[in-house]
Amino acid sequence: MGRTEKSFAAIHQGLERLLLQSDYESISVSDIIDESKVARSTFYAHYRSKDDVLTELTNHIFEHVFSSNLKKEKEHDFSHSPAFDYRHIVIHTFCHFHEDKALIGAIFRSSASHIFTESLREKSLPLIEAIYSLDPTFMEGAPKEIAIAILQGAFIDLLKSYTTTERQETPEEMAGFFFKIRFPLA
Repeated sequence: MGRTEKSFAAIHQGLERLLLQSDYESISVSDIIDESKVARSTFYAHYRSKDDVLTELTNHIFEHVFSSNLKKEKEHDFSHSPAFDYRHIVIHTFCHFHEDKALIGAIFRSSASHIFTESLREKSLPLIEAIYSLDPTFMEGAPKEIAIAILQGAFIDLLKSYTTTERQETPEEMAGFFFKIRFPLA
């Protein structure tokens, strides 16, 4: 890992630790710098604000979660799933949200929820569109973009509920709830 990658990792981890202790609104750039133990100049060489750090952190999470090229991981293995097996991508998403429940729940409950949710909406859209295309009769008669928005809203609400409440379901069960919404008669 190069120097720049180490700085990014330290800053991300610093923000993560702070989010587990404080609301996003009360965290300052100085807090992130102090927690991550990087120089102020290093921080500002890469970021303009704490929002930039959070945006990059969420993009990093979602690029992995919504990847169609899944690799074996310590906690789960979807590496042998077919590239277009959307059920596995949905389960994979719930797995990561469950594994990072404390952090993601803290973000969802914070004043930064809108940043996280917008990134989640953007990154999940190709998956939701692909799932919709499996059977475009979902909400027959409704415009496609409305049906997709409703599916995406349900997906995001399930993820939010999974990380901000004491839900006991497995990632597979949560994905099953989503697919019951998507394919109610299946």
